[in-house]
Amino acid sequence: MITDSVIFTIESAPVSTNIEPALLERVCSAFTHKTPLILNDDEKTELCRYASDTLSSQLLRLALIQYRYFCLTQEWGEIGEPQIQMSFLRQLLSLSPDTPPSSDHLSLFNQSLLMLYQKFSIDALSAEDLKHKIDTFCFTLLNIDIPFQLSHKVNELLSLFTDTLFLQAGFYGTQIEFILGTGTHRMIGDYHVRYFHTELIKSANTIPAMAAVIGNKEIFVRSDALETIFYMKWISSFNTPPYLQLDLYPEMTISAAIKDQTRHLYHAKTSALLAQAKTVFLSDLADNVTHHEIGHGIIQHHQLSPYLSALGEASRVFKENIFTSLLEVLADLAPAHQALTGTLTYLCQESKTDLTRATRMFWMYLSDVWFFDTDDQFMYEYSAILVFIMSQYIRAESYIDFDQLNQDLLSTDQSDSNTLIQRLIQLTNEGLEQLLLILKNAPYSIQTQPVDFEQFKQHIKANNEETFSSLSKYEKDSFLFSEVIKAATHSSKTAQRLEHLILDTQSKTIQCLSDYYNIRPLQTISDIQSYLYTTAASVLIPSNLSQ
Repeated sequence: MITDSVIFTIESAPVSTNIEPALLERVCSAFTHKTPLILNDDEKTELCRYASDTLSSQLLRLALIQYRYFCLTQEWGEIGEPQIQMSFLRQLLSLSPDTPPSSDHLSLFNQSLLMLYQKFSIDALSAEDLKHKIDTFCFTLLNIDIPFQLSHKVNELLSLFTDTLFLQAGFYGTQIEFILGTGTHRMIGDYHVRYFHTELIKSANTIPAMAAVIGNKEIFVRSDALETIFYMKWISSFNTPPYLQLDLYPEMTISAAIKDQTRHLYHAKTSALLAQAKTVFLSDLADNVTHHEIGHGIIQHHQLSPYLSALGEASRVFKENIFTSLLEVLADLAPAHQALTGTLTYLCQESKTDLTRATRMFWMYLSDVWFFDTDDQFMYEYSAILVFIMSQYIRAESYIDFDQLNQDLLSTDQSDSNTLIQRLIQLTNEGLEQLLLILKNAPYSIQTQPVDFEQFKQHIKANNEETFSSLSKYEKDSFLFSEVIKAATHSSKTAQRLEHLILDTQSKTIQCLSDYYNIRPLQTISDIQSYLYTTAASVLIPSNLSQ
């Protein structure tokens, strides 16, 4: 039976403010002047508890404002209402990862929302009021105000007295997203990898599929999301028929087959056996998603022009498109850069010392990027391209040809041949150059006065001077391009040119893959899907499981 005791209750009382003035002054001075700060254990504990309570209260209110705004405007974004609703329901009702939501949960969730809206004085706010509060939100901690756009400063402040409490915050397209939690930290190359073991509060649109997120030299991995995926996707998969009918339900049949093969490689014929393998399974899953995020860093800072990478990332404000899909695919394919690798290159390296582990992780990842049995249509393009590529390296008896895959993922400084990764990087760069040219030639105006591309960029900088002062160059470029694209696409002619470029680049991408693997005819994403459902089904549905 569901009771009111499970309602999310973070900070029902005012946050304690009994920090000694002298201690408060020392922390503020150290943060402002970047001077050393020596604290005893009691002071660290007091500050950490205060910071946790303060930020949790502020971010709970922000998450509620965000969800209320989504409900009033129906601007759910590409993720969509069902996923956001279920994710926020899980958070507010504190559902464990192994508990599937029920109709009773939904009823209690709606009751909880009404109560919390009233408690935080949100219920009477208009959509315009809510949007204003989101756009102007500032973190206030220890008498220091930090704009949302400078959220990395919160972690700088927290690092003065704790290394276990941290914040992840940023933008997904035009929407804000954030997680506050506790966990551990390690270095991979020059990346700080932070593992959230407990999530105190997160934005309404932080869904379980977002198992890891990258920031500026920071990667955040979410234990809660990994566990939810483990139970809701993998444990529950034992409750569905392993095979349906390929000619009628190819997307479901192949998805079930890939899951079956993955479970087989973990020696898990039952949910109980898979539960026993949970620690190993989650470790493998965490490594896969971590190296995907590392791959973003390799591609966007070392293989592509960082300036154009920022443009590609910013293009998401127009809509999910071939450039955002290519950035995701390239992150998975990213070649080795010093001690860093993307997911598939990491698996190629792992196969040299532990072929069994690399193989099971390959099949697990293949399942994780198969989106055709979901409602996430904005992911179909990415899924089609990456699954098509991965399917080219599956041999008889589900053997993965890691040697050939590794050869095809060598960058220009590693191989003289025109490898797959080199061709896709060149294609992406050329497409983004054309996108930049479209934006440079687009019409802009400031208070009805016509201006050119550079003048408009300077206007954006001038209006966001405080924000820009603490952003990295990549973050500045991404912010600028987001604003430029939003303004440029007010012109229907510019929007049409952008649409045409997106379709043209998609066509060139498919042609590139068709030529590289000598598979014809492939002209559209639908053609790739048809290929996966027919020709590639023979390798995607392993013979040892289909008999």
